[in-house]
Amino acid sequence: MRKLKKGITEQSWGDLSEDHKLYWKFALRFITFVVAIFTTKTNIPIFDWAIGIWTWFFPVILLESQRSYQKYSIPLRRAIVSTVVFIGSWSATILGLAIFLQAVISAAARTFSTSIAPELQSRGTHSKGFAFILVLIFAIAIIAAAKKTFRDLRWMELIYHIPNKSIKDLFVKRKYTTKSFPLFAHFEISIVVFCYIYSSSVATVAKIFIDEFRIILH
Repeated sequence: MRKLKKGITEQSWGDLSEDHKLYWKFALRFITFVVAIFTTKTNIPIFDWAIGIWTWFFPVILLESQRSYQKYSIPLRRAIVSTVVFIGSWSATILGLAIFLQAVISAAARTFSTSIAPELQSRGTHSKGFAFILVLIFAIAIIAAAKKTFRDLRWMELIYHIPNKSIKDLFVKRKYTTKSFPLFAHFEISIVVFCYIYSSSVATVAKIFIDEFRIILH
């Protein structure tokens, strides 16, 4: 029977005394608080709460599970790993899709304002049929170009397949483990900081969408 591998930080965590474990938990909470202050906000309560819940939940389940991985039951270990892989992979995918979509919308808006809009204005309000056909052709061309660019850049591989493989290598195969406190601290702090960088990135992209939507409405 193959021996179960320890969690990424299980050995380092086990080497700490109970006092030092408590000190580290306080230190990590303080680091989390400081980083949270600098996290970008959208000023939309529901959206900010959703980002906040993700930012709190993902590091907690990830870090706590790796500290005592061997002590959990098989069903719980499988549930934890599946949750981490699913959330981690699709978080990267959603952000990647949002960034790509924002780039497509920006490019389409610039092209429309410089090429399509002047043509429509020059023909006045009497060519509604022509305007409809022109806008329809433009929309089809944008969709086709976006699809081709998405495929040529292998965007899905960048935003889903590579993150998914990396997460599985790290948390399923556990090719990397910390065997000293500096490595342990570096890993846990990196996870916390990465999650808040991700949250700020999501909020920044969301703010761009919100600002563009408000401009369209006005």
